[in-house]
Amino acid sequence: MSENKTLNVYDDQAETYQKANAEWDDPAFADFVAAMPRGGAVLDLGCGPGRAAARMADSGLHVTATDGSREMIRLAQKHPGVAARQATFDEIEGQS
Repeated sequence: MSENKTLNVYDDQAETYQKANAEWDDPAFADFVAAMPRGGAVLDLGCGPGRAAARMADSGLHVTATDGSREMIRLAQKHPGVAARQATFDEIEGQS
């Protein structure tokens, strides 16, 4: 499946995915957030609807979230403290 077709599926299913995964809980994720310094910066690649990004932001982290799907980004941007932008993995460049 081409990248555009794949992203179209994500766009079409974004709200369904968000609802189906609303009750997500992962102890390893909680450990990761707890190990981060308060105010630390996190890059969430492939953030989907922003559920993890929102939890990190709620914990005092500065979160930049990216996803290839415009609809996933639209949902992620609704979370306070989450800076979300549309980008595929190959569009992300390192910063010095």
